[in-house]
Amino acid sequence: MTEQNRSIRTSIVIASAAAFVLACGKIGPLQPPAPRGPLPASAVEARQIGDRAEIALTVPKSRGGGASQAVQTTEILRVAYPPGRTPPEEPDAIRVRGDVVLVVEAGYGKPGDRLVLYDPSITALADRGIGWTLRYGVRLRDRRGRPSPLVVAKDLAMVKPAGAPRALAGQAVRYERCVPGRAVQRRRCSRHWR
Repeated sequence: MTEQNRSIRTSIVIASAAAFVLACGKIGPLQPPAPRGPLPASAVEARQIGDRAEIALTVPKSRGGGASQAVQTTEILRVAYPPGRTPPEEPDAIRVRGDVVLVVEAGYGKPGDRLVLYDPSITALADRGIGWTLRYGVRLRDRRGRPSPLVVAKDLAMVKPAGAPRALAGQAVRYERCVPGRAVQRRRCSRHWR
């Protein structure tokens, strides 16, 4: 046997042993890798307050114990549908056409906190967004920039806010408590003390 053949056999034996050692592990079907990035936000809601759009969410706990897995930023995405257009029921509209309208850093909310954020760009829409249908989504990112699953709120149809009430009138009313043993009040409260 030549030196070259011996070297090839040795290489094959070493490669086979390495493959055997590396192949050892869990027995059973292949498992996908553990998910990375933060957990999705919960209780995402959009509502109109006056002429502003308010987005509320609950900041989740970090997925793991590492500092890199803590929530670093919160992104608010929006798709705006003009008046007269019915928003399609496509689930990927926010992911494909959503514009990031607000980014909030981590110091703003801790895990478990309820955040209430306002869309600052709604005034850029025609008629300040009145008559538009808005679809908002929330995505969180950890310190490494890994995104969470996107959570979409129910569609928000913006309407013209009601004006402030005018010409209100009030009348002061004296409140007397019926106390037994007082003659003045007893007459007024006689039906209660019979």
